[in-house]
Parts: sequence; C-alpha cells; structure tokens
Amino acid sequence: MSPRPERGARTGRGRSGPRRPPARPQATARNAELLAKFEPLTPDIEPRRFTDLIKVPELLMGVEDRRFEHTTPIQSAVFDTVAAGHDLVACAETGTGKTAAFLLPLMQRLLQVNAEREGSARILVLAPTRELAVQIEDDVQGFGYHTSMRCAAVFGGVGMDGQEQALKAGVDVVVATPGRLMDHLRAGIAAFTGLDVLVLDEADRMLDMGFWPDVKFIVSQLPPGRPRQTLLFSATMPEEVMGFALEIMQSPRLVQLGIRNAPAASITHKAELLGRHEKTAWLSRFLRRAPGPTLVFSSTKRGADRLARDLQSQGIRAAALHADRTQADRLRAVEGFKSGTHRVLVATDIAARGLDIDAIETVVNFEVPFNREAYVHRVGRAGRAGSTGTAITLVSPDERQDMEEIADAFGLVLFEDAHAELVEAGEAVASTSETPVSPTPPDADRPKRTRSRRPRVTSADAPASSAPATHADAPETTTPAETSADAGEAPAETSTDEATGDAGPKRRRRRRRRSGPKADGTGDDASATDASDAAPDAASTAQGDDS
Repeated sequence: MSPRPERGARTGRGRSGPRRPPARPQATARNAELLAKFEPLTPDIEPRRFTDLIKVPELLMGVEDRRFEHTTPIQSAVFDTVAAGHDLVACAETGTGKTAAFLLPLMQRLLQVNAEREGSARILVLAPTRELAVQIEDDVQGFGYHTSMRCAAVFGGVGMDGQEQALKAGVDVVVATPGRLMDHLRAGIAAFTGLDVLVLDEADRMLDMGFWPDVKFIVSQLPPGRPRQTLLFSATMPEEVMGFALEIMQSPRLVQLGIRNAPAASITHKAELLGRHEKTAWLSRFLRRAPGPTLVFSSTKRGADRLARDLQSQGIRAAALHADRTQADRLRAVEGFKSGTHRVLVATDIAARGLDIDAIETVVNFEVPFNREAYVHRVGRAGRAGSTGTAITLVSPDERQDMEEIADAFGLVLFEDAHAELVEAGEAVASTSETPVSPTPPDADRPKRTRSRRPRVTSADAPASSAPATHADAPETTTPAETSADAGEAPAETSTDEATGDAGPKRRRRRRRRSGPKADGTGDDASATDASDAAPDAASTAQGDDS
C-alpha cells in the first residue's frame, strides 16, 4: 500500500473552479463553552416496550397500527424528559426515530390533560422543507388516527386558503415551514396565544438554508408571558443553533447519542474515483444491478434534471426532486419513489431531510457534498431504523481533497485501496496538463507517401505519352529517339545520347524513379538504363546541360 502523498497548500481554488467552503470543525473553544451551559443527561437507552410507555388506549392503538413495538435509543433517552415538560436539545444520528421521540410523549400529554381548545394550536413544529413537514403531519395523523387530535401542515407551493381555514378553525398541532408561516403571521391569520410547545426539527438545516432570521422572527411573535416548552432535535448541532437555544430555553438539558455530527454506524461508506464525464455511465451500470430503490443526490437543480433525463433515456425509471418543481410534482415524485413506480430518485439536498423510507438501501452522492453536515444528512437516508445501508460517493480528481477532509473528520478509510489508481488517473493527468510536453508527430518515423502513384503529365510530356511504347516492360517510358525528337535534334547526331537515354536531368531522374532498372537486363534500353544508373549525378547533369 503506497503512502498518501503530502497535500499542497490550499490556494482557495481547485483545478476546475472555486474550492468548496470548508467543513466546520468538530470541536472549538466556543463550542465547548456553549456545551458547558447545558445540563447533560446520561439516560437509559435500553429498548422499552411502547405498551409500558403509552397510557392512552387510543394513542396506543395508533402506535400498534404502525407496528411500533420497542423504542429506539433516542426514544428511550428522551421520552420521560419530554413528557415531564423540560426544555431539551437532542442530538442523535439520522434515521433513529427522532420524530416519534418528541411526537408520542407530547401527544400523550395533550390527550391526558384533555384541555379545551383555545382557538389556537397547542404544539408548533417548525421544519426546513415541505417534504419533512408532510412527513411529520403523516406521523401525527397516523399516531392519532383513533383520537380526536387534529393537525395542519403549512408550507409553500400550494394555495393559502385551505391553510387559512385550518388555522382559523383551530387545530392541536401545526407543522410549518418558516417562510409560509411568516406569511400567515403577517396577515394576522395565525394566532398562537394558547401555544404550549415549540419544536425546532432539523434546526441546523434551517440555519444552512438561510431560514434562521425567519425562525427568530416567529419565536419573537409567540406570547412572551405564557410558559412554553421548547425542544430542539437534529443530527448535527452547530454553534449558532446552540447559542440560540440558550436564548429561548429555560434550564435546557442536553441528550447526545453516538458521535455528534457523525453518520450512523450501520452505514457502509464507499468512494468511486471517476472522471466527471464517466460518472453517468458508471451510475447507469450500477443502477441496473442495484436490488432496491436508490436515492441519488445532485448538488444543483439543473444537474438533477439533466441526470434524471439521462437515466430515463437509458431505460431506468427515475424522477427528479428539487425546489424549482411544483409542489404537485414534488409530491408525485416522492410518492412514486415510495410505491416503486420510480426506482431512482435524483434529488438535491431538500431530500436529505424528511424522506423516511425504510426500503432505501443505497444512497449515491453524484458529487462530493459541500460540507460534512450535508454528508451526514444525505447518507442518513439509508440505514434507517437500525437497518444497514450503503453510501457511495462518486469522486472526480478535483474533488479528492474535499472528500478526504470529510473522511478524515469521521475516521473513514475510503481511498487506501485505490490510492495508486487515483494518482495515476487524477494527479498524473493534472501534472501533465500543468507541464505540457510537445507531442511527437505520429508519422515522424514513417516515410511519406505521395498523393498519387502516377506523376501528373505536363504539356511537354504530352507528345511522348501519346507515342507508342517501344518496350513491353515499360509502357510509360519514352524512347531515346522520341526524347531527341522532343529536344529538336537529329537521331544521327545523338547516337551517344541515345545510349545514355539523355532527355534532360529532371525528366531522366523522374523516369528512372518511375520505371527503375529492367528486370530481364536485355536489350539496348536495359543497357542504357544500367549505364545511367551507374553514372554519377554530376556527369548526368553535365550531359543534360550539353544537350
């Protein structure tokens, strides 16, 4: 195994464009200072039966309908804390059941209190994407199917009339994206005077998407004098999120399972070293033999559309999912992927949150993610609920350093087996392009061929070419008599010239190259040709000048 070469200094630009923003460091002094302000919990993460935790029969029926029997580690860790009404920050790996971890204890407490509706929601859940909001609403409807709890999803891309009616009528749970909820707040439609619980789900994603100012505005519009429980759940926890949590929470508690900001241990990580133009062909070959549905992440919306079209043209059932598509198209793509109509879903990072599909076995990163938080949430779509999954990243030579930084942050070994191939296919090509070498002409060692095997006949040769040939082996060679006739001389005076075949130096040399010596070596023409071949060039030139 060859040792890894030393990296050069970072210049801010890669070989094919600007360098991606660097990944956030795992631990800093500011990070440690913020963590010290939380009350850490060391809970019991042993699996527990839902029949021992759920005391409301109607809610337990909904849980059993969805075939939930035992809790996951995060659900065991936070159930009692959430049910007791404490403010909490929970950080756990993706696919571990964080949604049910806060929904079930909150719904049970709401049903046990059995308080009358005050014309406003009791629980507000903020989510970064429409897909995640729809997923949470489905969970509320499923768990509370046998209860009287009502839920409304508020997100963009659809009309506001139905959402306005639901908010005015009063619902128990509102699941919303920040942008659309701000529209309702400014219009005076949404009122949260009776709000008991605020949940920020995937708060780090809202920060990355630029929704953090909207989140702060929504929190500022909530009634200040009413006691409120605040919960924050996510797989990664940046410093900005932890700082804001300390501002809006009272004596917050911290539950952290696994390695913070790291992918689940049940996921196998792989990297394929390919040129950019080779990725689509490799992906199509892989998808033809992939056993189950595959989620492919693209860094751009246009790239997702183009890749989906390329896969469809090769007979692979694929659909694209990104923010520029209409809400109807996005829902149709997700439902088709869940039902098996589409074997492949090509999506941007909006699908990194909220797609809870147990059948996803493989996640493919068509490009290297921009930072390690994005990598965690992307690969977290596979290996959910304790199952195993595979994450494959297609790495071009100019993306190698970015992928190595992500791998080093999580202690992954991705390039050792293929390091020599990488150097030959990527680094060697790049170094060659930086120090170009003038190519050797392909025909430098080969003799050049003439454009035509027969020389062009000039006007001076026309009478000679039209005369009959006197030698059977050389039909194209003029006779000495004809040559002297062309020169305007009598044959009797040029007997010596006839023997030497004198017809001018250029014509003689061309005739000699064309016909060559006679094979039989007989006749006067053969003797004259042999004598001409044996004569030096200087003598031939002198004879030509004399004639």
